[in-house]
Amino acid sequence: MKSTSSIRRIDDLGRIVIPKEIRESLKLLTGSSVDVKQKGKEVVITKHSGVKNIASIAKMCVDCFEDFGSIYVFVCDMNEIIASNKKCRELKKNIPVDLYKCLQNGTIIILQDASTIKFGETKFASQAIFPISIFSEPSGGLVVMSKSYMQNFDFAKTIHKFLINYLNLT
Repeated sequence: MKSTSSIRRIDDLGRIVIPKEIRESLKLLTGSSVDVKQKGKEVVITKHSGVKNIASIAKMCVDCFEDFGSIYVFVCDMNEIIASNKKCRELKKNIPVDLYKCLQNGTIIILQDASTIKFGETKFASQAIFPISIFSEPSGGLVVMSKSYMQNFDFAKTIHKFLINYLNLT
């Protein structure tokens, strides 16, 4: 991970501008949320991930898919997988750029055969991407994948709806 620093002035309203290079690197878009914390004499700004706040609930949800055979299921924020079933252990933790773009789109997407998103060398015949938004901001998603063709993703729609409802209550 590349380290970047710069000196910025605070304006009359207490605002600072985060350099463009850092915003692009962290995928901080206009309207993105950040956490601002004080650690001793330092101010620490981190990209906020509402989806990470539900990691334990998400893990319980994806664990329900262990008996579904060859189905890969994970919940991610906009950068990385935060909860997954055992099948996903072979996948890289960081999400592919194509998945990031689908999550930004904000609509449920079902992909079959040649149009599926690549996860390294692992190829999938079916994928369903269920974006999760918090306060209308893309925040992550539930992803279901299979190496064999799948037609019905109703079980995943139920988990997706549960996660969104849970996030809206917290």
